[in-house]
Amino acid sequence: MAKRISGSYRDPNGQVFVDNGRIIRTVNQCYADAYKKIKAEQIFEKAIAAGYLIGTQEISVSDVAGLDDNAAYLLEHESVPYVSYPYEWTFSSLKRAALHHLKFHLFLLKHGFSLSDATAYNIQFFGTKPVFIDALSIIPYTDESIWNGYQQFCAQFLNPLLLTAKKGIPFNSWYRGSLDGIPTSDLLRTLSLKDKLNWRIFTFLNLHARAERKVIAAANQTEGLRIDQQKQIPLKRLTAMLRQLHRWISTLSLMETDSVWHNYANKNTYDAEENAKKQSIVKEFVNKNKLETIFDIGCNSGAYSEASIMGNAKYVVGFDFDHQALEKAEQRSIDKDLNFLPIWLDASNPSPGQGWQHTERDSFISRKCADGILALAFEHHLAIGKNIPLEQVISWLVSLAPRGLIEFIPKSDPTVQVMLSRREDIFKEYNKEIFENLLSNHAKIEQTNIVSKTGRVLYEFSS
Repeated sequence: MAKRISGSYRDPNGQVFVDNGRIIRTVNQCYADAYKKIKAEQIFEKAIAAGYLIGTQEISVSDVAGLDDNAAYLLEHESVPYVSYPYEWTFSSLKRAALHHLKFHLFLLKHGFSLSDATAYNIQFFGTKPVFIDALSIIPYTDESIWNGYQQFCAQFLNPLLLTAKKGIPFNSWYRGSLDGIPTSDLLRTLSLKDKLNWRIFTFLNLHARAERKVIAAANQTEGLRIDQQKQIPLKRLTAMLRQLHRWISTLSLMETDSVWHNYANKNTYDAEENAKKQSIVKEFVNKNKLETIFDIGCNSGAYSEASIMGNAKYVVGFDFDHQALEKAEQRSIDKDLNFLPIWLDASNPSPGQGWQHTERDSFISRKCADGILALAFEHHLAIGKNIPLEQVISWLVSLAPRGLIEFIPKSDPTVQVMLSRREDIFKEYNKEIFENLLSNHAKIEQTNIVSKTGRVLYEFSS
């Protein structure tokens, strides 16, 4: 029986279901005429071939049981390796997603079609390559129509990027706390007068915010604006606007800020021989267990994520809290064309179930899909850095996949010594023997390897 994906409830044109791993989208009667035009012009096929739209094909309505009676057609989509959300993306990922959305919109306009909205949740990733997933957002273009998605594009793409590029404030926590993005009026409050006088910000944000205020004022005085009172945009002007936004966003870059761990890959307690040994262990672990999907918890710049792929993993999702390190990981994935997606994660506060009924956006734990994890030079950040009981750290890590590598960092290690130099040592039960006992309570220890002169140990487990 097909199960509805709760996050698709907003779309009257159709909903998304999972049926034995297949991703099925209904096409409701209200969208049937638009769909017929799309079919006639082979828009899906053209968009897929151009690399904009996720793999999509029509299937028989009778092919899947348990769907709405309102379905006029059924579509089957290619599934993505890992579902991620904009508030978990790096700056560069959100930027690429924004550019992808704009280029896709321009592509559609050339073929007589448009997009009905501009939500960032319509983008997913294969590695670092963005792809558009909501086929029913494609609509026939109507002459002189307004761009209904403009406010949404600003809130979910442009404003978060500007917050980080102009002020050095990571957008992730704000975005996660406000699932519809960062409103233009809120962003403008963070910008300086000099920022606001920038001609692009003035044109695309200040004037738009003023127009929003006029609409609100008019709505308070009357029963609301009629649609024909709103300003329409000719095709030529809309195309120019999209191109201007594309050029502007292309110039945005992550503001350089101090980061504790961004250079960890080059400055750490491992010498070259120890680092090579550790990478060899990772490759062997992945290869001998024939692991396909790896979660690299605390991936830093992605060296061991890459080692996993060299060990024949098909896909790696790397998680880290340090934005600068994640940017390096992402650049590694791009430069080497890896099936590797770096994601922002505060492991002490991972993404919860959010939105309507707490199910519109799935939690981090409900999206776990790995058959192996790496937690290298990581556990001490939770156990000592965050005061999380070691037993709970181990229990959580083991719950993420049936097999894994966990590295234990002893108190004598220079990194832990630096952490303890700034606080009282209240961690009397943090030692190798207790770590082994706790891990043994949750999983089977397959083997151990000492990987540094400072006494760091890699534990391979299965559960």
